[in-house]
Formats: sequence, C-alpha cells, structure tokens
Amino acid sequence: MHAHPHPPLDLLVLGAGPAGCAAAHAAHGLGLRVQVVDPAPERPWPNTYGSWRDALDGLALGHVARRTWATTRVHLDADRSLALPRAYAQVDGAALREHLLAGPPPPQRARVVALAHDDTGTTATDDDGGIWRARVVLDATGAQTPFIERTRTLAPGFQAAWGWALTLDDAPWPADEMRLMDFGPVPGGDEAAPSFLYAMPHGGDRWFVEETVLVGRPAMPFEALEARLVARLAALGCTARDITATERCLIPMGLGLPRGDQRVLGLGAAAGMVHPATGYSLAHSLRAAPEVVAAVAEALGADGGGPAAAARAGWAAAWPRDRRRAWTLLTYGMEVLCRLDAPATRDFFAAFFEADDWAAFLDGTQPLPALTRTMRQVFAAAPWGVRGRLMGGSFSAPGLRMLGALLG
Repeated sequence: MHAHPHPPLDLLVLGAGPAGCAAAHAAHGLGLRVQVVDPAPERPWPNTYGSWRDALDGLALGHVARRTWATTRVHLDADRSLALPRAYAQVDGAALREHLLAGPPPPQRARVVALAHDDTGTTATDDDGGIWRARVVLDATGAQTPFIERTRTLAPGFQAAWGWALTLDDAPWPADEMRLMDFGPVPGGDEAAPSFLYAMPHGGDRWFVEETVLVGRPAMPFEALEARLVARLAALGCTARDITATERCLIPMGLGLPRGDQRVLGLGAAAGMVHPATGYSLAHSLRAAPEVVAAVAEALGADGGGPAAAARAGWAAAWPRDRRRAWTLLTYGMEVLCRLDAPATRDFFAAFFEADDWAAFLDGTQPLPALTRTMRQVFAAAPWGVRGRLMGGSFSAPGLRMLGALLG
C-alpha cells in the first residue's frame, strides 16, 4: 500500500452527516478550501429527523420541512393532555443534505485512522493509505470518535428508540397534530422504566411511530422497546401493517464536554452537542456550524494566526463559558430524569410545561440566568415527591458539578 497525497486544504471535515455537511457549507461560503470525507458518503441519513418549525425557519431552512403540524401534543395520562402552541416539522433529510452540499465539493470516500499535528497544520491518514493535509481538521463523526478529548469521562445516559413507518388501521390520534410524547401506560410495561410513544401522521393511514426512552442508564434493549410498541398499539386497538422502514436509535447523552485547547475541532455529537435532557442535536449543530467555521476562518486570516489558534477560536465559538456552564445544569437534569419512574416522569413534565420558557430549554439556547429561572419554575410547580427527586442528587457528583457551574 502506497501513500497518495491529496491537494492541501484549509478545513478537512470528517463525517458526512448533518453536522459535517453544515460545516462544509459554511466553509465553502467563506471561501475556504474544504473537503468532507466519510467511509460511506452516498449512504442516506438513517434517522427520521424532527425539529421545531421555528428553529428551521430561524436557520432559513423552512424549505427542508417535509411536513409540518401546527399542534404538538404531550399526553401524560387520562387527566393531563397538553396541546403545545408550537409547530413541529419532519425534516426531509435528502433535501437538507442537498442544500448543504450545493456548493462544497462532494464528500469523498475515506475513513481517517490517524492524525498528526505540526505548526502548519494536520496530516490525516486514511485506511487506504491516502494522505490529507489540512490547516484544521473538524470531526463530525459522532459521539464515539477517538479524536476528541473531553474534560472528564462521564457515564452517559442513553436515549433509545424503536420505530416503524407503517400503515395503521383505526389510529386513535388526530391526523393533523404531532404526538411528541405519549406517556400513556403500556400493558405489561415496567413503570419503573418509563417510555413514551412518538407519533407522526404521514397522511391518510400512514404513520411513523416510535417507542422511546427519553434517557436511561443502562440503555433499554431494542427488543424490549419493540415489544412495548407492539403492546401499546394493540391496547389502543390499532392494526399495524405494511411496515416499510424500521428505525433503531441509540443516542449517548451527557458526555463530558470537549477540551477547548485541542487541535481537532468538533461539531455535532462528537463535540458533545446532544442536548443532555432531550437528545436533540440537529438544530444546535446547524446553528453552531457557521459560528465555529467563521471563528476558524478569522483566526487563519489574522496576522500571526495559525492552525492551533484557529482550533482554539473554533472551540471558543462552539462552547463559550456561559454555554458550558448551562450545559452542566442540563446534564444534572438528565441525571434526575434517569432516576424518575413513570408516575414521577408524568408529574415532572406537567410541571415543566408550565414554565414560561420551556421552548428555549428544549432547544438548549438559554443563557445561564434564564436556564436557572426555568429550573426554579419547574421546581415550584412540581409536587413534593418530584421536588425531593430534584433535590436528592444535589450532593452527588453531577449535583456538585451543577453547583460549581452556578458559582463559577
């Protein structure tokens, strides 16, 4: 096997998912020499991405919404069913990918296995002997990347889901609203390990339905999620047929935040951008990509600037101090959710949606003062049993990190 060099780059992006393509889109727009590499660059994105419609519109990406529902419902139990006044959209993954890759060079097939840094850039070696030379490397390959160093190693929680695109006869839900979370009981389900139904109407009798554990440790097995989904649909009197797609989703959440002094930049799950309490990451990554790349471009163009300074500037744009502190609080929220059984989870979300700024909490966009205000409102609205759970972890390791974030 002989090494074969590729043309020099300003930015080499590892991973052709939404985060990597968004970085390439931003870099091309700023005139940087950019290339995305991925082991399977033509592979369609496997997930059914959902997003709040206003988040897409704020990113000038409303045109990639395949479907939009004006009403989003959170169903807790027979007495509490909340219609949220916030539109939800299903993202057309192919349309989003086409939009992001309209300008940059097409992704090339390569799996980078080694990186070597020096004063003028980074040499990346792929598993076919290819040599890529770039001033900066950005990793968007996901949470399991070996190239991103974290400030500390934390035990992740896991969002796990099993879903189907299918035909449902006698579906009991309105066809004009999206069911974000339905915590209705599942026959034979373990109330100690809560899960919910996520249901998107696709027109007529076509639906996408998914049984989801918001966050748990350890992860619920896919076989258990599938069994719950079957039992739930049967209990609701639905007849499922014509399954055209199966989705298995396992998202690590609450990983340690990345170090800000490392030479490899990150975006998306590789950079810890999965919301620790909800599992959302798409909008966060799309928002962060132009900020991170602009900081890199500015540092590369500055007098005396170079690859190391550009990487530091990129990390500072991705994770400014206030955002790191806020993320520590959200990680504490994840730890609380991991400890709640089904009744307490229902009570928690009844209180959560009474908070003034629950939408920004879900987006992960709140600055620290607003986030602490939302958490105080949830605490005040929660019943005493849930308040005890919220306070119970204050002197655990996550709780002490939360206090450090508030006081630091």
